[in-house]
Order: sequence, then structure tokens, then C-alpha cells
Amino acid sequence: MKPLSQNTAQLSFLFPVLIGLFGSLALYKLLESIPVLNYLAVFIGLTLTGLYLFRQNQKRVDVYYDSEFLILQNSKNQRKISLTRIKNLEDTQNRLRIFGIPYSQYKIEFLNEVGNSEQVIFYVSDMYGTLDDFKTQLGKYPPL
Repeated sequence: MKPLSQNTAQLSFLFPVLIGLFGSLALYKLLESIPVLNYLAVFIGLTLTGLYLFRQNQKRVDVYYDSEFLILQNSKNQRKISLTRIKNLEDTQNRLRIFGIPYSQYKIEFLNEVGNSEQVIFYVSDMYGTLDDFKTQLGKYPPL
């Protein structure tokens, strides 16, 4: 089992955390003259950010693969999708650079166990070369 994207949670939390913190600081400064309302607004802002992050954490998956399966793993369970059921691997053209490491966002569309189309979005770093190996594994199977 080789990792395709192991840090989905950290990368997907980055922007909401920054927005929540800066939003709370902005509310704090805007309501400086009303202390009770000031603290209440910051508390509500941080609580909403925490709830959003909790819900996002329930949805996130780490993506692994081997010669036969795409493996989607989160904190509760693990799903194996046959590489023959993958319809599309798409570069979404979204890029991140964190501490000098470039990350690209990709979307995999596949047929689930009951035949419905699903997709998973993940970030992968180009510097490790795992994406090229995954594309090679996908090339062994005819596209749907």
C-alpha cells in the first residue's frame, strides 16, 4: 500500500483555520468598545470555525493505492475501490505551496460498490513522484 495523499486533513484545515482566526480578530477589533458583545462575538466565531472543522474532518480521507485497489481511509473506516472502477483522474489546477513544498489538487471519479459515480478530492505533492506511479498503475486497466 503506497500513499498517494496522507495529509489531506492538514491541508484542508489550513484555510478555514486562518479565516476563523482572522475573522475572530477582526470582530474583536470592530467591537472593542462593547466588551461583552466583543467576547461573545469572538466566542461564536471560534465555535463556528470549530464546528466547521469537525464536520470537515468527518468527510476527509487519506488516499492510498496498490497494484489493484484505490484505498480511501479515514479515522473510522477503510474503503477499497478496484482500479478498474476508476473513471477519471483530473488535475483541478488548484495549487498550494506550504513551506516551499508544492501541492496540487486532484479529483478521482469512480464507480462505488452500487454503481453510482463518486469523487474524492485530495492534495498530492509533485516532489515524491507517487502520482506518476499511480498513473502507471491506472494505465494497466482500460478506462470506463
